[in-house]
Amino acid sequence: MSNEKKNLQQNPSRYFRVLTAVLFLADVVLAPWLREGNRSFSVRVFIQSVKAVGGIEKFALTEAGKGNTEGIANLTMNYWCIYLIIVLGAVLLLRAAWLLAGRKERFLSGTAYALGLLYLCAFMIFNYYGYSGGMIVGMLLVFLDAMLGKYLDERQALREAEAALRAKEQAEKEEKKRREAFPGRYGSEFYRVIFKNFRANIRDFLLFLVGAVLTMTVLLVIWGMEQGCGGIRLLGASALQQQIASSLKQLLPVFMFLAVLMLSLIISGYLRTRMKNYSMYIALGIRNKTLIRIIGLEYGTCILTALAGGILLGLATLKIIGVPIAGNLLRMLPPAVLCYLLVVLISTLVNYHIFEFKNVLRYNRSSANEPVPRYGAGVMMGIGLFVMLGSLGLFARRGSGEDLYILGGLIAGFGLFLYGAATRILKKRVARLQVTETGLLTILPWRNRFRTNVRFLFLLTALQIMLFGIFLPRLAAQGIPTEKTAPYDYVAMVYDSDLPDLQGLKKEGTLQELPMLRATTPLGADISRLKKDYRTVLWPQGQHIAVSESSYRKLCRQAGKTPKKLNLSADGHRVHIVMQQNAASEAHNLEWYSGGGGNLFRLGQPLVAYDRNQVTRTYIPHDATYERTNLVGALHAGNQENILVLSDSYFRSVYSQKRQARDPSVSIPPSAVKEGPDQLVLIRVKTGQNKAVESVLEKIQKRHSSDLQYDESIRTWYGVAKAEKNNEAAADFARRMEEMTAVGLLLMVLFTFCIRYSLAGAEQRKEYRLLGTLGMNDREQEKLFNREARTYVLCSMGAALVLSAPFAALLPFLRMFRRSQSLLYLRNLLGLGGGTMTVLLLVLTVLTRYYRRVNR
Repeated sequence: MSNEKKNLQQNPSRYFRVLTAVLFLADVVLAPWLREGNRSFSVRVFIQSVKAVGGIEKFALTEAGKGNTEGIANLTMNYWCIYLIIVLGAVLLLRAAWLLAGRKERFLSGTAYALGLLYLCAFMIFNYYGYSGGMIVGMLLVFLDAMLGKYLDERQALREAEAALRAKEQAEKEEKKRREAFPGRYGSEFYRVIFKNFRANIRDFLLFLVGAVLTMTVLLVIWGMEQGCGGIRLLGASALQQQIASSLKQLLPVFMFLAVLMLSLIISGYLRTRMKNYSMYIALGIRNKTLIRIIGLEYGTCILTALAGGILLGLATLKIIGVPIAGNLLRMLPPAVLCYLLVVLISTLVNYHIFEFKNVLRYNRSSANEPVPRYGAGVMMGIGLFVMLGSLGLFARRGSGEDLYILGGLIAGFGLFLYGAATRILKKRVARLQVTETGLLTILPWRNRFRTNVRFLFLLTALQIMLFGIFLPRLAAQGIPTEKTAPYDYVAMVYDSDLPDLQGLKKEGTLQELPMLRATTPLGADISRLKKDYRTVLWPQGQHIAVSESSYRKLCRQAGKTPKKLNLSADGHRVHIVMQQNAASEAHNLEWYSGGGGNLFRLGQPLVAYDRNQVTRTYIPHDATYERTNLVGALHAGNQENILVLSDSYFRSVYSQKRQARDPSVSIPPSAVKEGPDQLVLIRVKTGQNKAVESVLEKIQKRHSSDLQYDESIRTWYGVAKAEKNNEAAADFARRMEEMTAVGLLLMVLFTFCIRYSLAGAEQRKEYRLLGTLGMNDREQEKLFNREARTYVLCSMGAALVLSAPFAALLPFLRMFRRSQSLLYLRNLLGLGGGTMTVLLLVLTVLTRYYRRVNR
């Protein structure tokens, strides 16, 4: 038996991968993978159910219902994606047999991981059913198989290399005995040398410290602002609180992701530099245990010092911006510290291979070279392209809004594509090098530091994608002027029994009454912002104002706007929706429920119970045209109380029904007498009569307080001026947050560039001295350095602009800009983008010249 085959059979990852294959197959056969409400399906049961009905077409029609085109398409794709799980199980079973036979399994493992990732991406895009425990366990098994199996392989390889070196280095045994016989006390000269060595590397230490301090500071500021605005509370919250909650919800995961990438680069370069110093300590006679203590003390001191410095700087920042600290410290400090420690832990684990060297004398540049992947480049490029296109498709759907998680999918897909493309390009350059024998000095840095260079290029591009694809377009939209406020002082939604009370206000102002109905949706808010709710139905259910087409035209004329030509259906299936929000507000659908094809609503009060498995039978999908304008006031910044326009004939037919007593066939709140208010009253008040009007409206609201028992944010009446001020404060906060985020991303791009050449300074100086010894003059060295820096700058910026362009171009479509607004948005975007690119290129050019001088 050859040594290679013997080592393969002794590798613990062999048995671990066989075990994961067996567990995965058992999970596929026995555990439920899909869930809808109280129903769960295993893979076998789901396929049998489809075949029993007569095929996926009939099953999809029965399950999703006729007319639900999107649901049928998603369900059909869910069915075909199930076969990816079967193929994945077959590949894992074949790999298990291959491993038991003592063969290599790299190709089969790569195929299995690609199938698992492809299924996960497809499930996230075509998500008709929810996930169940079987799917979580199965995907977790594939993830553990990839990560833990890779770790076991690398650990076995390191052990084999260590054993081979130990056999060749017999002379080291005497040195080890000498160190073990150390009397136990070091002289003062020894500590002086250690301190001087630390001072010589103080720049790397400070870079590490600054990165960690900034991470902790930003995390504490984020959590402090969340607690300062009263927590992420949507029910009963103002537009400003909702905007703060939305901004923080988007900012926290993005920043943590970027912090992990940034700190992993800093830690990688810092440890590589310090490893060389640690080998000098051993040469001076230090014991391994003492060395481990020094390494742990230095690393721990930096982490804890950064933690303390970040807390102090974060608290000072919160005090400057006016966030209350007293009483909130215990609520904001623990989660911020936990997030910081999580970021540091992940960043450290990314560089676990450096800590594997138990004897740092064996850690040298040749052994630290990062291998280029041998297989899977095409698979990674294909999966990455698929994920990028899927993310772009999700963003183009109006119902998906402008969620940053979609951009996260684009960045993740680009990372896979970049890794595969860099592998493919480098292999072709190496092959061409063997023929032409030119370009060696350009290829070597990528050949020896492949992972580090790809990681750095990915981080640089990801930062610019977020800058040019999301935050600069949003800032450009913020420059569009706010639309004129509707000509009313108060807007009330009351019952016909309340009209006598309002008639007494004619002395205080003028009233206009329009017939209306309340329209509710399955979900009236972004559910990821809400706290856990243990109701059996979706909640909160958004509430909007349904009016007839004639009333819509009256509202448009009184607001000084031209009504659109509508093509509404007499059966109510085709409707028109007026989103009452400004151009600076993020786009979203009428409702936030993503499982029924969009535009789902019913006329009437919120429901306390219905069949969760048949949501689209309770809330019917409708065809809809959209319009963004302000007719009665942006009462909830466009999140609630939008205008739903029905045809006159259909509105008359349902209006007479809904005005009657409650329908016993539906589960509306027991205290509700009718299916919601039926009169929209628009009030203009004379000067100085506001208190009298508000007193009457408060009495009416108390009379119908039961309508608010499930959703405090929906009220009987609204002061238009107060709502507009609230919206202006929310828009101002959003603009400031986006400006801060854009500036922060710009600084992070520059900081990342500095990290790259600061950490590589010692290595580059050594390389350029060697090139000078071999005869390369200063001008040629400058060209080589400039070529490398240009690759990072231009490739990252070019890729970011290409990937950001569709997102920036789709924003006017999602927010329904008019032609003049689109032109103004384009002008603002070109100005912001051009200015940002100019600043980036100028500063990066200056930094390139600086590091070219310092690192040579």
